[in-house]
Amino acid sequence: MTRVRHRFGRQRRPTAEPGHSASGAARDPGLIGGQRELGLVEASLRVPERRIRYSISAMVPTFGLIAAVMMCGREGPASAAARAVVIVVVVSTLPVGVIIARSHLAPIWWTRRSAPRALSTLFVLYGDAGVSIVLFTLTSPEAALSGTPLLAILSAYAAYFCSPATRNLHIAITTTVITVLTVMTYRTGEYDVASTVGRFLVAIVVVNGTVLLESMFATGVRRAIRDTLVHAHQDPLTQLWNRRGFTHWARATVEASRGPVGMLFVDIDEYKAINDTHGHRVGDDVLQLAARRLADAVGSRGVLARTGGDEFAVVAELDLEELTALAHTIRTGIHRPDDAVPLTASIGVAAGVLDAAAMSRSGAAERVISAMLHAADTALYRAKKAGRNRVAYVDLNEVDQTPRIVESDCPPTHRRPGTGRGRQPFPPPS
Repeated sequence: MTRVRHRFGRQRRPTAEPGHSASGAARDPGLIGGQRELGLVEASLRVPERRIRYSISAMVPTFGLIAAVMMCGREGPASAAARAVVIVVVVSTLPVGVIIARSHLAPIWWTRRSAPRALSTLFVLYGDAGVSIVLFTLTSPEAALSGTPLLAILSAYAAYFCSPATRNLHIAITTTVITVLTVMTYRTGEYDVASTVGRFLVAIVVVNGTVLLESMFATGVRRAIRDTLVHAHQDPLTQLWNRRGFTHWARATVEASRGPVGMLFVDIDEYKAINDTHGHRVGDDVLQLAARRLADAVGSRGVLARTGGDEFAVVAELDLEELTALAHTIRTGIHRPDDAVPLTASIGVAAGVLDAAAMSRSGAAERVISAMLHAADTALYRAKKAGRNRVAYVDLNEVDQTPRIVESDCPPTHRRPGTGRGRQPFPPPS
């Protein structure tokens, strides 16, 4: 077996995140840490976000109920003005609870860059203010100090849904409130220094220890989930999405589309011969180089994945003309005559315009994906059978879905493939 010192071996391995080139040319809204990753988290983990959200919203009027009970006790507010303030706080918990119930918490927890995070900041500050106001209206400082552990509930919320700056502000507020109430308790003369300090330490540890420990735990969980997702959905060699990731985004793309959608399969020509002639290390370098060139060609127009071996796939909301044009760009861009091992690719394209009525039926997304996978694979086989280094396409809106070859010297944008007779809705009725 002949081995060559392949210049690909001196190139840096791509370090881009799944679906993106090392240069960032293929970056889109679906970055790790972005909306696309959030969708993957929710779909993969099936977090009961609604149940958590409703539980938090129910806790808000519960705080109001506790305040109302304390107001009616012997140590409750002494003046009418103080009671009126507590009543306002109690009533306000109802609309605030409704607002929290309607707030989507998953993006706030996961990305920490979501616009709704401002709502979480306001909620924590509202809670700090409300609890503090009620405690300071009590006639017994010691009773008020014993109520400060209620702030630990807000500490837990801040740990998961607020920024570090908000958490630090919460810690400053709670520390101030606990310190003032501790001083007021000591000045009553009913407790010695040790007893008062003991109460202070209990309150501080419960309230601020909660936010610190829960913050560490939440950060560790997010990091572990992100690493797991990367390993489960990313191809380690090319840093693209793998077959599992591609399947997820194919479904997400189809479900989000209200018009054209398509898929293309790319197969590196004679890759087995490259491996047999130059060895697997050169073969891996070839795959990495192909992945970078594919990512540069696809850009933000679709989701790119390595689905296995020397096979790549793209799913995009593009019509047949646009997708065949993209395939032509990929085919011509992947070949560089000065490469030590020149590459060519055969490409199969399948695209159609989704029928809104058909998509409303149960199982429509699965039928669309199945049809695209089959048609793109059939088109790829046709391109390879025609001599390789070809693009073949299937128009999923045509009754006759025989794959057709796009001539290499004829830009597909001029041929307008797929226009003509025998049209049908896609997906067709089951």
